[in-house]
Amino acid sequence: MLDDIVRRFAGSIRATGARYRLPPSDIGEAEQEVRIRLWRVCGTPENIAKLSASYLQRVVTTAVLDLLRRRRRVATHDPVEDLPLPAPGPGPDADVEAASLGVVVRAGVESLGLARRTVVKLHLEGYRRDEIEALLGWSEAKTRNLLYRGLSDLREYLVARGIEWGNEE
Repeated sequence: MLDDIVRRFAGSIRATGARYRLPPSDIGEAEQEVRIRLWRVCGTPENIAKLSASYLQRVVTTAVLDLLRRRRRVATHDPVEDLPLPAPGPGPDADVEAASLGVVVRAGVESLGLARRTVVKLHLEGYRRDEIEALLGWSEAKTRNLLYRGLSDLREYLVARGIEWGNEE
C-alpha cells in the first residue's frame, strides 16, 4: 500500500525535483525519503491511505527541499565544523526550563490563525521566506506580511506570559 502511494506520487516527486533543480539521479532518494516520512507519521498502511493529496504533496515538497539542503550543506562542508564543541550549558535545570518554554511557545503558535500559524511554523522549522512562498504558492507580500504579523502575535503572547528575551536598547 505504501509503495502504491509512492508510485502514485512518483510523477509529483519528479516534477517537484525538476522545479527545484534536483538532479535526476537523486529522485530515487527523494522517493525513499517520502516513504520514510509517511511511515513515521502514520505507522500503518491504512492510516497512510487516509491522508489527503495536499498533505502528501507537502511531504513530497519538503522531502525534496530537505534533500537539496543536505546536498548544499555537504558541498559547502567546513572541516572546522567537525571540531568538538565545549560541553553545553548549565545542566539538567536548563533542559527542564527549555522544555517548559517549548510548551509555551507551541501553545502560542497554536493560538495563531491558520495562515499565520502555517507560515510561523515553517519559519520556526528553518524554512526561508522564499521557500515558504514556493511551498505554499503564495505571493512574496502575503508570505512576508503573514510571517511578520504571526511573529508579532507570538511575541505578544509570550510577553503576556512573562517570557522576555534580550534587551532592545
